[in-house]
Amino acid sequence: MIRLTVRAVDRGNTNVISDVGVGALAGWAALRSAALNVNINVPQLKDRTFADHALTEIAALQQECGALADSIHARVSAKLG
Repeated sequence: MIRLTVRAVDRGNTNVISDVGVGALAGWAALRSAALNVNINVPQLKDRTFADHALTEIAALQQECGALADSIHARVSAKLG
């Protein structure tokens, strides 16, 4: 969802640009919520290879999407004046 807002912030209708910012922030909140669930459940997994992969993947997603959400928020805010 956050990746979609990258296109929408430049190509979307300026009358609803705040919705793009809301979408990015909602996506970021959803990802962070999912990460909490991953982190609480991973210690119980017996397959340590899978568990380590899950932790690595969620960390990478948080890093990428956190930066994107911050960028979209800043760009939307700038368009709002």
